[in-house]
Amino acid sequence: MRDDPVINSPVSVKGIGVRHGQILLQFLFYIIVFGIEISLSSTLSAMLVTDKKFENTPISTVSQMMCSYMFGFVITELFGAVLCKRYGFKWPMVLLMIIISAVTLNLPTLTDEYGAHGIIACRAVQGLCIGLLFSMPAEVISRWVPIKERTMLGTTVYASGLLGEALALYAGGYLSGTRLNWTFVYTQLGYLAIIWVVLMAIFGADSPEQYQRKISGSELDYIVHNRGNVTIKKKMRIPWRKILTSMPFWAIVVAQIGAGWILFVLTVNIPQYMAYNYMVPMTQNTIVVVNLITWVLSFSIAGIAQLLINEGRTTIEQSRKLFNTLGSCIPAFFFILLGLVTQGNQYAGMAIWVTISVTSVGTICGSKLNSNDITTNFAPVVYGIATWISLVFNMITLTILTMNYNLDDWNVILIFSALVAILTNLFYVKFGSGEEQEWNLYEDLEDEEIDLSKSTSRASVDEGKYLLYVRKQ
Repeated sequence: MRDDPVINSPVSVKGIGVRHGQILLQFLFYIIVFGIEISLSSTLSAMLVTDKKFENTPISTVSQMMCSYMFGFVITELFGAVLCKRYGFKWPMVLLMIIISAVTLNLPTLTDEYGAHGIIACRAVQGLCIGLLFSMPAEVISRWVPIKERTMLGTTVYASGLLGEALALYAGGYLSGTRLNWTFVYTQLGYLAIIWVVLMAIFGADSPEQYQRKISGSELDYIVHNRGNVTIKKKMRIPWRKILTSMPFWAIVVAQIGAGWILFVLTVNIPQYMAYNYMVPMTQNTIVVVNLITWVLSFSIAGIAQLLINEGRTTIEQSRKLFNTLGSCIPAFFFILLGLVTQGNQYAGMAIWVTISVTSVGTICGSKLNSNDITTNFAPVVYGIATWISLVFNMITLTILTMNYNLDDWNVILIFSALVAILTNLFYVKFGSGEEQEWNLYEDLEDEEIDLSKSTSRASVDEGKYLLYVRKQ
C-alpha cells in the first residue's frame, strides 16, 4: 500500500496513462475471445462443403458442434469470479489463455484427425476456459478505472466484442474462399492469443499498487483516490448471503436478462426477419457492417453518458437508469413496430436494424457497468452471476418457445421480446442503485473496537479496518 496520508482527491490526470494500457489489454482480450466464439459460425459452411470428413454430417452433429462451446461456458462462468477473488486476475488470465491458444491452434489438426468430434472437444475446452475468464475484466475496471472514466473505458472494453465478432465473421468468410482456407482463421486467432499472453504477462498487473513497472505518482493517486473503496488483498471472503439478498444486485440480474434477450433476438431473429420482410441481404458482410457501425457509435453513447455524470447533470444512478431505459425501450418499440408491419423497403429495414443494434449499447452504459458502482470489491461476482443467469434464462426461454412456436413466427417472438425488454427495465429502474453497498467492505470486524482517528497513513493499519473506519465517520 501507499505510504502517503489520505488527502482530498487529486484532479484528473490528462493524457494516456498506465490505466489506459490495462484497459487496452482487456479490449484486446474481448476481441480475441469473441472472435474465437464466433469463429465456427464464420467457417462452418466452408468446412461442410470442402472437407470430405463432413460429408453427410447429420444435423444433430452440426448442432453439437455449435452448442459445445456454450455448454462449456455455462458450466464454468460462475466459478470465474471466485478464482479472480482468490488469485487475482492477471495470472489466471495468462494461464487459461495459454490453454485456449493451444486448443485453437490445434483445432484444424484435431478436426482432420477426428472430424466433428475433434471440433466438439476443442469448442468445449474453449468454452470452459473462456467461461472462467469472462467476468475478470470487471475486476480490472474496478481496480484501474476512476469513476470519472468508468463509463467510457468500461464501454470500450465490453463493446469490443462487437469488433471481435465483425473481424472474425469477415475473416472467416474471406479466407474460406482462398487457398489459405478456413484453417487459417484458427491459426491466426491462436497466434493472437499467444501475443496477448505475452503482453499481459509483461505489462498486466492486478492493481496500480502492484504494478511493477513505471507509473507516475500523480496517476497512482488519481486512480486510488477516485475508483471507490477497493481492497487489493487477495483471498477476500465473498459475502454471498449479503449479495444474494441485495435488491440492487437483483436489479442488475433482471436488467441483464432483458439485455441478453435483446442481444439474442438481434443476432438470431432480426437478420432473418429483415431478409424475409425487408429484402435486406442476410450475409456475413451485412452483419459485419451492422456490428462495425454499432461499435463505432458506442463511443458516442458512452461519451454522452460519461459527460452527463462528470458535469453533474445526472448522478451515476440516474445515468445508469436513463441509458438502460434507452437501450431497452427503443429496441422494444421497434420490436413492436416490426410485429405490426409485415414488409418494407431495404433501406428502411437496414435503418431499423442499425437503430436497434446501436441503441442496445445503452444497456452497457446502464446495468452492465452498474456492478462496478454498487461494489468495487466484488464486481466480477455480481457481473458473473448476472450474465450466467441471463444466459440460462435465455436458453430455457428459447427452448420453451421453440417447442411451441417456430422461430419464424415473428409476431410471437417480437412482441414477447418487447415485453421482456420493457418489464426487466422497469424492475431495474425501481430497484437499481448507483451507490456503493455496505457489503462491499465486508469484514468480520463488527465486534472489534476500532479507533484509527489518530492514524496518518493507510499503510500503518490493516486496510480493511481503515476502510471500515472511514465509512463509519
